[in-house]
Amino acid sequence: MTTQHVQIREVALRDGLQIEAPIPLSAKLELLAAVAATGVREVEATAFVSPTKVPSMADAAELAAHLHDYPDIEFSALVASPNGARRAVAAGLRSIEYVVAADDTFSKANVGRTSAEATNQIDEIVAIAHDGPTGVPITVEVVIATAWDSPFEGPPRRSGCSTSPRPHASAAPTGCRSPTPSAPPPRAA
Repeated sequence: MTTQHVQIREVALRDGLQIEAPIPLSAKLELLAAVAATGVREVEATAFVSPTKVPSMADAAELAAHLHDYPDIEFSALVASPNGARRAVAAGLRSIEYVVAADDTFSKANVGRTSAEATNQIDEIVAIAHDGPTGVPITVEVVIATAWDSPFEGPPRRSGCSTSPRPHASAAPTGCRSPTPSAPPPRAA
């Protein structure tokens, strides 16, 4: 008999709030408590990104200071640059997610650089994570945005992860996932 396993990562604190007007940290902490009460084991808590471009994430370090109140939850944070990775590591995160878009138009709109430029920063982000102040390895997960479809360019001309960055040899464990909700992955004929 095969055991099936479903892993759920709650993302409301980051993805659900990032494009909204900033809300007080106290409201985010109430949402965090409600999420924790559901029993979920993984939570993407925040994003360490430019506070001028994403004001709702300006309090990422302050929110991260409260994550230790929930020791049974594995928290992660999204980063969009080496500076974001430094801030996340300094805030004590043990897992960071770095987004690389499969198409340049989305990448430029999202993080201000091409997919190739974003891919070229993977090694630096991995080095930042592995050289963190705690001496505890930090998980780096590379997230492929627009892997199946792009709101700007449509389906990619090349297939999924063939356009994606390669995991850095020292980044153990690493991963690849596509958060793009606009289209399902291609099906084999």
